[in-house]
Amino acid sequence: CLEELQLYSVEKCPNFFTEVRKLTKLRVLKIYFAEIQESAGKALMESLCNLHNIHSLTVLDDGRQAEYSVVVNHSLEDLAPCTKLYELNLLCIVIPRVPSWINHLSVPLLSRLGLHVDAVEVRDVQTIGRLPSLLELGLWSKDEKNVSYTFGSNEFHKLRWLLTKKIEIAVGEGALPMLELLGY
Repeated sequence: CLEELQLYSVEKCPNFFTEVRKLTKLRVLKIYFAEIQESAGKALMESLCNLHNIHSLTVLDDGRQAEYSVVVNHSLEDLAPCTKLYELNLLCIVIPRVPSWINHLSVPLLSRLGLHVDAVEVRDVQTIGRLPSLLELGLWSKDEKNVSYTFGSNEFHKLRWLLTKKIEIAVGEGALPMLELLGY
């Protein structure tokens, strides 16, 4: 029946990555780790797909390692989150692609999004731009080549923070009207 959980140094709890799937009532999950193995990262991603009531999901490194990330070959397509998801921050886990359910119909309340993907595509940015409640976006690409994107006036209306890695940005007239912070 646990609804909120925040844990540090989860790598010290070897069963956590598989056992968290049993906490099906979780609404808020924040976990921090120093370093995890790829197999543990994969087990974690598979477990996260069982958390259908999740409203806020944050998986971060504990700050001891500069930009530490674990690469997993799991797309999160099976997560199918509840429509009340408002925060998803997985910058320290590299996933193959932006999940197709990250769109204005499936997660209309999503206001904070942080993803690290193998390669960001233009259509991903366009789809994310249609999220009506998005305030903060961190979108990193692991790919060696940069993707170019021109922000237009018909997207990202409420976005206040934009942090990107390997995305070349151009801003059209009237675009990003609320932006306060840009990190590249």
